[in-house]
Amino acid sequence: MDYIELQPCPICGAHPDKDVISLERPGGHGYKGCYMYQYKCPKCGLIKGQQIDDVYRHKDVAQNDARRAWNEEVTKVRMYMRGNKNEN
Repeated sequence: MDYIELQPCPICGAHPDKDVISLERPGGHGYKGCYMYQYKCPKCGLIKGQQIDDVYRHKDVAQNDARRAWNEEVTKVRMYMRGNKNEN
């Protein structure tokens, strides 16, 4: 699997941070050993990628999908800022 390089935030230029959220819940509920991944801008906080979990996929695949989601969000914001306001 190819590693996806993260693009900087289109608003402030900072490199995104990865949030890792456990899906395990108290009392034996939730998904033990599973996590939700999301990239977001640590500086301006305006850009966030979609949350991706690893419940039914390998952790590496989920983390790569989270990087892809961040880059897609960055692309949408860049297009919007240039005037290409396509509503998708």
